[in-house]
Amino acid sequence: MAQAYSALGSTVTLLEAAERLLTREEPFAGEQLHEALVERGVDVRVGVEARAVRRDGASVTVDLSDGERVEATKSWWRLGVVPGPTIWASKPSASSRESRLPSMTRCVCRGLPWLYAIGDVNERWLLTHIAKYQAHVACEVIDGGQARATRDGGGAPRVVFTDPQVAAVGLTLQAAKDQRLNARAYDVLSSATAGAGFYGRDTPGTSRLVVDEDRGVIVGATFTGTDVADWLHAATIALVGEIPVERLWEAVPAFPTRSEIWLNLLEKRETELAREHDEAPVLIEQVRRATLALTQAAAAISEDRMLVPDRLATSLRHLLVIYVIAGRLDGGPATRSRHGDQR
Repeated sequence: MAQAYSALGSTVTLLEAAERLLTREEPFAGEQLHEALVERGVDVRVGVEARAVRRDGASVTVDLSDGERVEATKSWWRLGVVPGPTIWASKPSASSRESRLPSMTRCVCRGLPWLYAIGDVNERWLLTHIAKYQAHVACEVIDGGQARATRDGGGAPRVVFTDPQVAAVGLTLQAAKDQRLNARAYDVLSSATAGAGFYGRDTPGTSRLVVDEDRGVIVGATFTGTDVADWLHAATIALVGEIPVERLWEAVPAFPTRSEIWLNLLEKRETELAREHDEAPVLIEQVRRATLALTQAAAAISEDRMLVPDRLATSLRHLLVIYVIAGRLDGGPATRSRHGDQR
């Protein structure tokens, strides 16, 4: 709302009690949004709390924890929600209320098997699409099915519709490490694809995959940038399906679409893992030399307008060198291809 009112011409001050914006997301997401808001004229203040609010006629005054004072004509507050007592059989005590919260997987209130709670009222994850997901589970359970709600926790898909947009699913890098996963993050620029040119070249934004390297699967993804919200479902499918990262190479993104961000992310992971291998620098140099020689041989063949046998043989040898080295960098035998055949 701060960005929306600023775009409409209002002078906006945004107060955040935490030390950064979007504390549940990757740090870079909050930082990029902070920068974007400041560029648009929003006065962003983090790490401050409102100690008192009073209205004097048409003016609202807010006293802050740092001793500052903000005056405005309107004030908006994001305070969160707590379910009221009306959904319970009687006004609950703290203990009885806790005992009647919906079960974690079936959306049924404990002690009240006839009462189902979906959406914001169950305090799980206050998002419209999660309420729709829980409604499906509840209907299945009522109909005698075995459906379970397993994806409505803190890692549920979520989007912040600002500019830049922030879209995320699963765990952040820190959250993954807190769960003692062997997690690594791989970052690329969101605008570093051919298709991004249709949305604005060099626009700010970062795309990150968090991978559990022990299992070789994605456990989190975050995208920031221009219109990145629709990227999220592909990441959600990969995460929920626990598709091995290496298998994702088979999901070839079309050129020139922004889906090639997945290609960039996979290449970034391979490059970083290869650099850690002792022989990687030597092999990469060999690839560079072989590629240069292959390019020169191809140029010579093009000039002669015929396939000279010795030059063709040289080109094939260099291709073989590149292929063998690529196999070694990939950590597997050179005969393995991504389709599982032998070459």
